[in-house]
Amino acid sequence: MIDTGRFQYWTGDEDVPLSDGWWFRQQVAACTYTLPADGQFDRDLRWGVPTQASLQTPDGAELIHDDRLLSAALVVEAERHAQTGGWHTGQAHSQIVRGSDPWKQSPTR
Repeated sequence: MIDTGRFQYWTGDEDVPLSDGWWFRQQVAACTYTLPADGQFDRDLRWGVPTQASLQTPDGAELIHDDRLLSAALVVEAERHAQTGGWHTGQAHSQIVRGSDPWKQSPTR
């Protein structure tokens, strides 16, 4: 998705330390992956930011998380489902259930 230009991180602040775009770039840079020798790419690839990954920021040392990467992955997965028609949703109907007035029901007011 990123290589094709269909996913772009929207902030435009990648060069501003501690900004949302900057943290996204840090998470991308810290992301690693493993694929077992006999594994299949689409089934067995494991990726993420190692739990001990950290970097020096203007506020001192901070851990690098993977929350922005996971959000991007969810966008990619939603796009894949939308493109393949594999996004199945059900139907729901909303209904308002009117409550009763407890003062009108009370015989001893």
